[in-house]
Amino acid sequence: MPEKSAKIPVKLCPSYLLCGVALTVVYFVSAKLGLSLSVVVNNVTLIWPPTGIALFALVTFGVRYWPWIFLGAFTTNITTGIGMGPATMIACGNTLEAVTAYYLLQTVGFNPALQRIRDVAALILLGAGISTMVSATLGAFSLTHWHIIPWDEFPKAWLSWWMGDALGDLLFASFLFSWWRRESLRWSWRRITEATLFALATLLFTQVIFGNDFTLDGRPLPLAFAAFPLLIWGALRFEMRGATAASLLIGGIILTNIILGQGLFAQGDAFESLSLFWLYMNVNLITGMIIAASVSERRRAEEDMRHLARFDALTGLPNRITLNDRINQAILHAERHRCQAAILFVDIDRFKVINDTLGHTIGDEFLIQAAERLLQSVRHEDSVTRHGGDEFVIVIDDMLDGDNIGKIASKILEHLREEFRVQGIPLYATASIGISAYPADGTDADTLLKHADIAMYRAKELGRNAYAYYSSEMNVRAAERLSMENELRGALQRDEFVLHYQPQLFSKDESIAGAEALLRWKNRQGQLVPPGDFIPLLEETGLIKQVGQWVLKTACEQLAEWHAQGWKHCRMAINISSQQINDPLLPRYIAELLARLKLPASHIELEITETLLMRQDPLTNRVLHDLINLGVLLAIDDFGTGYSSLGYLHKLSIDTLKIDRSFVKNIPRNEDSVAIARAIVGLAHSLDLNLIAEGIETREQCEFFRELKCQMMQGFLFSKPLPADQFIALLARQNSAA
Repeated sequence: MPEKSAKIPVKLCPSYLLCGVALTVVYFVSAKLGLSLSVVVNNVTLIWPPTGIALFALVTFGVRYWPWIFLGAFTTNITTGIGMGPATMIACGNTLEAVTAYYLLQTVGFNPALQRIRDVAALILLGAGISTMVSATLGAFSLTHWHIIPWDEFPKAWLSWWMGDALGDLLFASFLFSWWRRESLRWSWRRITEATLFALATLLFTQVIFGNDFTLDGRPLPLAFAAFPLLIWGALRFEMRGATAASLLIGGIILTNIILGQGLFAQGDAFESLSLFWLYMNVNLITGMIIAASVSERRRAEEDMRHLARFDALTGLPNRITLNDRINQAILHAERHRCQAAILFVDIDRFKVINDTLGHTIGDEFLIQAAERLLQSVRHEDSVTRHGGDEFVIVIDDMLDGDNIGKIASKILEHLREEFRVQGIPLYATASIGISAYPADGTDADTLLKHADIAMYRAKELGRNAYAYYSSEMNVRAAERLSMENELRGALQRDEFVLHYQPQLFSKDESIAGAEALLRWKNRQGQLVPPGDFIPLLEETGLIKQVGQWVLKTACEQLAEWHAQGWKHCRMAINISSQQINDPLLPRYIAELLARLKLPASHIELEITETLLMRQDPLTNRVLHDLINLGVLLAIDDFGTGYSSLGYLHKLSIDTLKIDRSFVKNIPRNEDSVAIARAIVGLAHSLDLNLIAEGIETREQCEFFRELKCQMMQGFLFSKPLPADQFIALLARQNSAA
């Protein structure tokens, strides 16, 4: 794109002066050559190269070069002896024409490489067609106004002027654009030979056709278009450069023969000969340019397809197909140089939360930034690839010391822990990294990649934000995980899920206010699987929505049963996943469920994650508002551990904040946890929100939150999660004790 004049002050740029003087000289010389073929006095010609040179200069170097175009045009015209007035007006017209063409082309996103048909069309219509009318109008008017030509010559002067400028733009600007572009030529001896043969054939064949008067029975033979195969040859094999070079060469040979008074176009007076030449050259050139642009577009489309096949469309990183090649290259290099190669399998922790709560647009931009940080964390010779979703694979080449792999992994974790800012939203992320090394952990790409993947899951089991080296024992663990995933897919149909209920108590007297429904899985072997093992798998496999609906139904039915037994004060807290919140039918399902069970909506509290408050998806906001209008209560689970959601609390009618157990467990020993807990309690009181401290395990913690006037508590100090019958027994014991 051309530079803006404001960026480089003209007076302080020596190169600007040198380039400007050179532009003026080139303009002047090319103008004199064009005027040598004048057809209306000494100032109008059907061939005007400076138009194309001026347009090329402005588009390529910047619109700030317009004064030098004016100087070149004024110098050219004043030397013809027409006087100061007309010379100035003609120079103004020439300059204004170039500037107009520049801005018209800029508005349509013109690419001077001319590799698209739309760019060729823009040059023809806007550059050569419309903008040239400016110079033709001012030029013809100046000649008639100052009585250089009579008024009845105005139409011919205007048409000739426009034709000359239009041909100048098409022939010379297109040639300069196509040969000036930055793309390097890929020359080989075969290509050089073909280019030489092409140039010689064009030169000789064109001279034979246009340098002789071929006749048949006294009539000229229609041989002019016999040169078209040469033009097509150039366009197909050398694209725009070949088409424009061939047109320029053919035009030069024809003009030479016209000047010598011989050949097919040396018929009649100069105006008639040059008019035939103008028509021929435009048809010739436009045909060649369109063919060349079509070839370029097809080649570029093929290159894009090849690139998309091997590179990720979002991040631009090599994709899974290219990954195998990179790993195999690293293996060959390690074998040759007797060193190690390493595979780092990087998975962004809890990326699904970002995607589900903030939307895919935010998620995509986050992944782009994450990819950039991964590239910054490794050496230039290492390969960073996107394996899919939020997974990246890094191929470390030429590792002499295995300890360096751990240093690289630590550096990656450190870079990813720093704050991300996506569309003004601060985000924080961690990663889990699995490491496998050649030759210790495998001797082929598939094995190394599989083992790094297994090690990555081990890093997640260690608590995330960590890296783990592969070991053979991990294969057993990976097989167990796959088996668990397969078992989960049929667990709901086999009725293997159960709900346990953990009491939520009033702080003032430790009486039971209600319960939180917690999902448990008793597999086919009769073993209770820890929630931390299977709930992430439910989310990854997409089963969480179906299972979550079962939890809603079962928990509400259980609450209705307790109410029927006389425990009408009890309420039920139920966790809702982000995938359920994405369902616009959720409020209707809950409304129908409550109506069928005759349950008051105020006795149901839906626990959502803190990050859902920051969702900017209109669908999510509508679902949350529909739930509020339904009358159910909303609670923020694990408050304080996610993104900063304080600014979003006022947007929804949140009823309850649950202080995360990670703050509670260190109270009262850890001063930071104490300070955070006090701040959350103060916030809840100021916003008139209910507050639950979960994870209470000691009397010290209980007394701490009671003194802060935290309304409710929950934790193992009072009771672990219980099956429904045991929860009822607990209620009965408390009632009898009261």
